[in-house]
This record gives sequence, structure tokens and C-alpha cells, in this order.
Amino acid sequence: MERKETKQKSGTILVETVKNSRCNDLKCHVHGNLKIRGRSFEGIVTKKFNKRITIEFERMIYIRKYERYAKKKGKIHARLPDCMSNQINIGDFVRVRECRPLSKIIHFAVIEKIKTDKKSITITSEKVDKKNKALYGLARSLINSMVIGVTEGFVKTLKIVGVGYKAQMEGNGLLLNLGHSHPIQYKVPEGIKIDVPDMNTVVVSGIDKQIVGQTASEIRKFRPPEPYKGKGVKYSDEKIRRKAGKTGIK
Repeated sequence: MERKETKQKSGTILVETVKNSRCNDLKCHVHGNLKIRGRSFEGIVTKKFNKRITIEFERMIYIRKYERYAKKKGKIHARLPDCMSNQINIGDFVRVRECRPLSKIIHFAVIEKIKTDKKSITITSEKVDKKNKALYGLARSLINSMVIGVTEGFVKTLKIVGVGYKAQMEGNGLLLNLGHSHPIQYKVPEGIKIDVPDMNTVVVSGIDKQIVGQTASEIRKFRPPEPYKGKGVKYSDEKIRRKAGKTGIK
């Protein structure tokens, strides 16, 4: 006889744990003698085998050399108890937790299946060759950017450094004085919003990640920062590698 227990977390996530009283799996954390402890991860099931699944998840890694965070994908092989075998399929979102080593590659066990009460988009690839893996990642990244664009939006902030360098809005365009013989009139693309909170700051925002980045790049290209004094247009989080000036020949 099966019994379902459903509880709601933060109003958006439903965690469904299925317990089967007839489970005879000794390596089950509910009915067997398997103890779970330590780290836990949440990911999407990409492969399913007999008593084992493979999940894929994303994590942020700090790169000390560049002082930036990079997004990396990881895979984990987890033990699938008999009582959850019929409830978990490829494409499901599950939570796994660390346990004692059960084999050479299995150090985790599936503890629950997570369901969202909102509509979600699942991308799967029928083939596992190199080309399809690349297209799978591309499609997932593009859809993710679309969702973030309409919910949060994308923002690029530019800083203008230099004596007499400034920016201001003039009608529907951006007027830039960057040390050239003439001011530069930049036409704002459709779907892009440009704000100038002060003369040395330009904020580019929009829902399309590609157009926001392209617009910021075009504005920066009018006067790229030079390495000696750092004058020019740069991104707010950009670090310029400075060079020492020429000292002259003695």
C-alpha cells in the first residue's frame, strides 16, 4: 500500500515523497539501513538506470585570477530506491543527499522529488553526441535569458573617465563628448532604455540580453579605455591593466 505525503515550501515548491511499505531495498534511506548526511544537491534527471540515476545541476565557482564568478555544470550519480523507481523519470527535478560510498561512482542517494506549481520548460536531447550536447546547452541558455529578461531585465553600466568627457540625453538620442573634434550623437535602438544619472555614468537596460550587450559595446567603442591613464568609456566592473609611461632615453 502506498502513502503520499505532500507539503508546501515557501508557497511555490511542492515536495512529494512517496513511501512504499513493501519496499525491501536495504539501501533505502526510508525503509532500509542507509544513512544520509552531508551535502545535498538539486538537479534534473538526465539518465535513468536500474537503481541509479544521473542528475545535472549548475553551480557558481569563484575564479580568483579574474575576480569573477563562473557558472559550471556538474553531474552526480545517485542511488534510486525501489520505492521511488516508478515515481522518478527523465526530466524530473529531484534532490539528492550524500551517503556512504555504495560503489565507485555512487556517493549520493535520492531523497525526494520536487515539483513546482508553475509551468516549467524542460529541454531534452534524444542523442548524446557532441553536436546535440552543444545545441542542447544553447537552447537552454537562450530560453533562460528570455525568462530573466521579461522578469528581471538586463542592465549594463558604463563609466566615463576623463577631463571634459561627459554624456547627456538629447531628445531620443545620447550625446557624447569624448575628446573628439565633434560631439557624437548615438541613436538609441528600439527596445533599449538609456539613463544618464550623472555626466559620467550611462546605464543601458532592456529585456534582450544580446541587444543590451551590443548597445553597451557600441558606446564603449567610441572611446575605449587606454592603459596609461585609464581615460575613456569602460564598464563599471571592468578592471584595466595599467602600463607604466615611457620614462625617456637617458
